[in-house]
Amino acid sequence: MFVSLTLLALGTSYALSAVDSGASILPSLAPPIRRTTLARVALASAVSLLFFFLYVGYFVENTYSQIPYAIGGGKPMSVEFLFRSQSDKEVTHLVAGPSGNESIPYRLILETTSTYIVASSRAGEQAIQINRDAVAGYIVLSSK
Repeated sequence: MFVSLTLLALGTSYALSAVDSGASILPSLAPPIRRTTLARVALASAVSLLFFFLYVGYFVENTYSQIPYAIGGGKPMSVEFLFRSQSDKEVTHLVAGPSGNESIPYRLILETTSTYIVASSRAGEQAIQINRDAVAGYIVLSSK
């Protein structure tokens, strides 16, 4: 009975007999969704998703790769590896720098607990994996 009085107070013109008999009135309260409305919502959603993925792709290619690694970006750090001894140069496949104690600058892509992965400067190579034990450490070069 409370439901029927509330519906009447809200200005609806539903018969009390439908409420009192236990029939469900909830489907009749919502206006029917037309197919054109549903198609418009689907089209707007598809276009929005398309633009979202296009923007994410643009951001990854042009913006994220320019943000320095130190502040959470995707720009690799420029580093020089320090050799433990002369024999380490052959084991690591790193090119020695002018001083002989360190490598030429490399772009550090990934550092794990056991390895370093750097972008290779040699033709035909994309990346080099270096065991952490093979080098004494690395020097982070300032970005220019």
